[in-house]
Amino acid sequence: MNISDQLIKDAFAKGWHTCFYQPLVEPSFDTVKGVEVLFRLKTPSHGIVSPASFIERAFELGFEQDIFQIVLSTALTEVTSLSYPCPVAINVSYNVLDNEKTYESVRALLWDHSYPAHMLTFELSESDDVTECSQALIDKYKALGIKISIDDFGAGYSNINKLLALNVDEVKFDKNLINTNHQNGYALLKSILMFCKEMGIATVAEGVENADTRIYVRNLGFDQYQGFHFSKPVCFQELKTLVAA
Repeated sequence: MNISDQLIKDAFAKGWHTCFYQPLVEPSFDTVKGVEVLFRLKTPSHGIVSPASFIERAFELGFEQDIFQIVLSTALTEVTSLSYPCPVAINVSYNVLDNEKTYESVRALLWDHSYPAHMLTFELSESDDVTECSQALIDKYKALGIKISIDDFGAGYSNINKLLALNVDEVKFDKNLINTNHQNGYALLKSILMFCKEMGIATVAEGVENADTRIYVRNLGFDQYQGFHFSKPVCFQELKTLVAA
């Protein structure tokens, strides 16, 4: 699907957007432990538009900060209306976190929605240009109580030192690492998981698409999983049904 620059600009100017939610699930009992919040365009001409069709161009057009603000504000408004406290994970880049306006906005939104900071996780992509010099900035958000996660771990060159240097709270393992057919894949995952457990780092398996993979990640000892086996990303109305089940 080709999304024009003008349609992207119109979507932000006219509020043609929404948030979808993908559950984070405990693998032994399939209980929802939180949600990852995902941004979507929702236009009159194209309906719901997935990020693959527009997100990189939207960033190039200067909407990265807007997307973060929309996602955080929408998520806190919606999840606080659920019948039970729901932890929230949001994708964010280092560039957005490094904006002083972001920090003040995050503090204000948490306060306005009476949402506990320890239930909010910021997911930084492993491919993001984050170094040890970023620690002071990350510590600033962690001081509020916000958790920091490294997303897509194993998608490219994975650096254990980064996990240590940034003092992260969680690691999300990329679906390609979870679904590898390499003969040493199980042993590799098990050793990394043991390291994370010793360091007090929570672990999430991404790309769990079937029952066999759920059993696999459960037996490995992952804390949570995410994937179509339990649920695809859903709108808020569908999320309410899921968490009530």
